[in-house]
Amino acid sequence: MMDNLKFLQKLQWKDGVTEISNLTENLGWLEKYDELVKEDEELYFVTFIPSSKRRWYKFYKDLFRTRDNHVAGTYCFKVDFDVRSNIYKETWKIISHKELMGYLSKLKKGLKSNPLLADYFAILFSWNGFHVYWASEKPVFINSDMYYGAAKKTLEIISNVFADTPALLPDEACTNIARLMRLPGSWNKKTKYGLEPQQVTIVEMTDCYSQLVAKLPELWQQFYKEKEMVEKEWYEKIKNLDRWPCDLSYCPCKSMWLFSKSNDTCSLYTSINHDIDIRKLVCEHTGWTVAKNWKNFISQNDWWFTGAFVDVDKNLLILAGTPHISDKYPVYSPFAFIKEHFAHGNAHETFERAKNRFTWLSHTKTKFYFWKWLLKNERRK
Repeated sequence: MMDNLKFLQKLQWKDGVTEISNLTENLGWLEKYDELVKEDEELYFVTFIPSSKRRWYKFYKDLFRTRDNHVAGTYCFKVDFDVRSNIYKETWKIISHKELMGYLSKLKKGLKSNPLLADYFAILFSWNGFHVYWASEKPVFINSDMYYGAAKKTLEIISNVFADTPALLPDEACTNIARLMRLPGSWNKKTKYGLEPQQVTIVEMTDCYSQLVAKLPELWQQFYKEKEMVEKEWYEKIKNLDRWPCDLSYCPCKSMWLFSKSNDTCSLYTSINHDIDIRKLVCEHTGWTVAKNWKNFISQNDWWFTGAFVDVDKNLLILAGTPHISDKYPVYSPFAFIKEHFAHGNAHETFERAKNRFTWLSHTKTKFYFWKWLLKNERRK
């Protein structure tokens, strides 16, 4: 019990607060730990420095749960390693808790092999894997967008460290600054895989303060520079595809029946990308709704923004870290989205599904291009 409190207090430090939750509501703060952890309930926590939007917690602390925009900064960085799930995805084998703990030494060795990751503060056993924390002596004032970019870059570094050990690849969804993690001392009562409930325990705790937390703003800058380059590259690819659809990633020409590259094919392809609103496809696939700004999406799970948004002018979907959409491409046009999520990656089926779903599709744009061509030739006469 004392180790649990020491762990939480170090993560919280001076101006921070620690919220204890059951995923849906705020149950209390760190001073209520002894009282809450005895409850027969799965518990979670988040440690942060409150923003002006969250500072009214002093008056309304039990009325709502912390969100990303309530956070002004943090003293820690955390990563989730879902070892058991990773192994199950690869081999369909359900490993025991004892087998899972056998990966602890590999995890520690991998982290210590990288100077940025070596000074971790604590490792927790969470039932499905390990939660690793890095703690800072000084607060890092960083908003949710910056934290997301820094987290994506850090997860990329970690994935490279464990590239030869797929079981230790990190959870790519662990990127939001207000992410709830399992509370040490509480119980994980999952019945998945037919395993018994287990208590969330601290398996290692050090006195280290981390350089990683202090470098989060720098990592964010690296991430967005790289992201801008990738998006620019894909914008150009998709722009070129609109003119002449022959890129192998999306290519109608990849299917032999469309190898002619006829005007009708190009017109239909262009019509799919120009006349089908990418937001409609995303909502049909995920069950999300479009936010009031017409750019973001709202999840029905927590009624909060999801990890994807739309470039409205270009009618393109840009991924920002969501497990609900395939990450095969960082940017999706409507044609690419239908192909990947509705047509099993088949170009032939993509055209057929698009025409069946949007019955006007194969006529409107083709006729438009035909009359445009006819008028152009009439003027020449």
